[in-house]
Amino acid sequence: MTDSRITRRSRLARNRRYHRLMGCFNLILMIGIGYLLMMGFNGYQNYQTQKLNRYPIRGVTVSQQNSYVDFISLANAGEKFIYIRASQGSIYTDNDFADNYQRSQGSNLKIGVYHSFSFNSSAADQFANFSSEVGNDIGILPIAIQINVNEASLSSSQVRSVRSFINQIQQRYDRRVVIWSTPKIYDQVRFGKQLCLFWSLNNSLNHGQSGVLKTYNASQNIKNDGQNQQFIQAVFAGSNAQWKSYIRPNLSENGGTTSEN
Repeated sequence: MTDSRITRRSRLARNRRYHRLMGCFNLILMIGIGYLLMMGFNGYQNYQTQKLNRYPIRGVTVSQQNSYVDFISLANAGEKFIYIRASQGSIYTDNDFADNYQRSQGSNLKIGVYHSFSFNSSAADQFANFSSEVGNDIGILPIAIQINVNEASLSSSQVRSVRSFINQIQQRYDRRVVIWSTPKIYDQVRFGKQLCLFWSLNNSLNHGQSGVLKTYNASQNIKNDGQNQQFIQAVFAGSNAQWKSYIRPNLSENGGTTSEN
């Protein structure tokens, strides 16, 4: 019995030592994995920052989804422009548009506004919704029309609807527009190369495209009012001279007309 108890105690002691060792090993392993993940994340962040630094002219889009935005902080973080969402379709408006627009003034950021286009309502109704929301608060950048659809191309009636909306924008505001969509859709709806600019939905452009906007990162972390906040990051893929041309948005300054069928 004595030998049996000693053997059992020895076995229990070995098991305890084994579990302690395994616990230490797992802890060290988890710390090591965490360290590698942190290094990998930091390396990825540094890589993204280096890529982003290739575009000195960059900006963000702002909507009610961003909650409170400190526009002066954005300017201090190196952003050069912002696009503020005004409306969507024929009914919806951004709850924070008026507040965002008013607070953006004096930030030294170039200001633009955008409308999310819908194919479920007429161009006339959407223009009435957009113009009622913005009034004359349209900033100094070309007015952006976001067309975010899954279709590779649009039907002829959809193209006519977008063009009708563009015409109404140009007639009311004497302003160029920027089509925020895919290259395929942009090529379908645009008319007049200087009148309809391009904003790529993703971080890719067709060969040879320059002097245009592109969406760099849909969830870019930017220091805002002392905290990291996510924004849709956009960059201008072009030279300073092209940017100066970009921020001359009036049709009359670009040889444009205000009507197109």
